[in-house]
Amino acid sequence: GALADLPRVDVVQVACAPAGLEIAQNPVELVHTFAKASGGAAFPVYGQMWAEDPALIERLRAEPGIARTIAEWDRLDALVVGIGSWEPVESCLAQGFPATWRNMVMAGGVIGDICATLIDAEGREVASPLRGHGLCIHAEQLRSIRNVIGVAGGQEKAAAIRSALLGRWLHTLITDAGVARKLLE
Repeated sequence: GALADLPRVDVVQVACAPAGLEIAQNPVELVHTFAKASGGAAFPVYGQMWAEDPALIERLRAEPGIARTIAEWDRLDALVVGIGSWEPVESCLAQGFPATWRNMVMAGGVIGDICATLIDAEGREVASPLRGHGLCIHAEQLRSIRNVIGVAGGQEKAAAIRSALLGRWLHTLITDAGVARKLLE
């Protein structure tokens, strides 16, 4: 198949799956599949995206396997990311966020997410509990990556995609023709 012709690349997971969601392809499985297909190393994160106890997150970040992956976050050359919408809800992160956290970030104007970075309509970062409670890449690390490739489509995500572009979070966007037309309006 298409994966047989990949160049050798290491594959690094930058966010865990939100707890309690049914996800067809879990992130750890995808990391291993792509790394194996390319002959590169796999850097997964075994764990959920957040915990109520920030001390637990700090202990998990210090666990050797997770620490090894987190160290790779500052060395990424490229990152492929999805873009989630919070209004309407078309985001695994938005669907899985605890209600109190969701209410807080909605009051802060969140419209979308890129990995675990929440953004408003102008593309500015929205303060989030994930900063202390999350097992995921942070906004500063995301900004330091030379090539961030956003993949998102569907009219329901157009506002979130626009905000990601306004905030200059992406270097490349892969989307559908309908969204592309809407963004050019």
